[in-house]
Amino acid sequence: MHLTGIELKDWKSYVISKIDLPRPTKERNVILIGAQNGFGKTSLFEAIVLGVFGKDGLPLIARAPFGSDSDNRLEFSYNNFLSSSLNSTALVDGRQQCSIGLRFEDDEGEPLIMRRIWYFSADGKHKPADEELRIYRGHAGRMEGCPPNESEAEWRSAFVARELLPHPLAKFFLFDGEQVQVLAQRDMSAQIKTGIEGLLGINILRDLVTDLKKYGDNRRSQVGNGRSSSKEFDKIRNDVVVLENELNIAEKSLDSTRTEWERLSIRRDLITSELSGMGAGTSDTTIKDRFEELNRIKRTLEELFERLQRRLSEDLSLALAGGKLRRSCVERLTAAPLTA
Repeated sequence: MHLTGIELKDWKSYVISKIDLPRPTKERNVILIGAQNGFGKTSLFEAIVLGVFGKDGLPLIARAPFGSDSDNRLEFSYNNFLSSSLNSTALVDGRQQCSIGLRFEDDEGEPLIMRRIWYFSADGKHKPADEELRIYRGHAGRMEGCPPNESEAEWRSAFVARELLPHPLAKFFLFDGEQVQVLAQRDMSAQIKTGIEGLLGINILRDLVTDLKKYGDNRRSQVGNGRSSSKEFDKIRNDVVVLENELNIAEKSLDSTRTEWERLSIRRDLITSELSGMGAGTSDTTIKDRFEELNRIKRTLEELFERLQRRLSEDLSLALAGGKLRRSCVERLTAAPLTA
């Protein structure tokens, strides 16, 4: 993928400007842009960087005020830098936006156009919530868009990293002439370390750790502050453990009751079979004893059946839920916000 064209509208000293770049060849694959001081070379470089990476590209710009990788300072610097980048005649003429269009081509000649648009208030302040990145692919100009239920900012960053270059590696490929000497004086081992970390995604993992810590703090703040929330949290977790233990005991008792019921059922069937096979020569006393024993067994079965019904009504639903669902319940209870 190589850059073939740049279009600037109300960007710094450029009211409107289009620049076409030649297609690179094996013998000529470097494009040099030269001009006297004050003719917009650095502004053009800044347009390319921010047009591709947006806020993530600000640390590559040497004259950006308060440049920093921290989210708050980076956002502050980005807004300030853009507020000073709107062409001075734009607001006078009623224009409250500036844009940078970048045209790329892949090795097969298929175009990819990125147009980043920034909007401003009537007094020239950047409006970060309105920023747009429009992406068109192919000769038909098919528009790429963020899928539903995804973050627009994260989708933009992922698209640029996939199609062009991850922003942590951009410092090795995008720099103006004034920064060449600075790069040459830096410790080479530190630069190599930074490059390897970028290739391995270590910086992304660091950001993930930071985001997870913030998420944990936010979740904890939703259930209250101080020790009381932690104690309440621990109490719920302990209650869930106690309920799981009681459920395990109930399951074992249910299994034992079921086994006894099956044994008595078999015995009942045997006695019934014996009674049905008794002949005329059986004494009345023996038959009477058999019937009494049968009645005792029936009463025992009825009692066991009542116990089984109680077990089923009290513990069956939890027993059928299984360990996986109970663990999921514990996790849901742990993650759910608590109200005072």
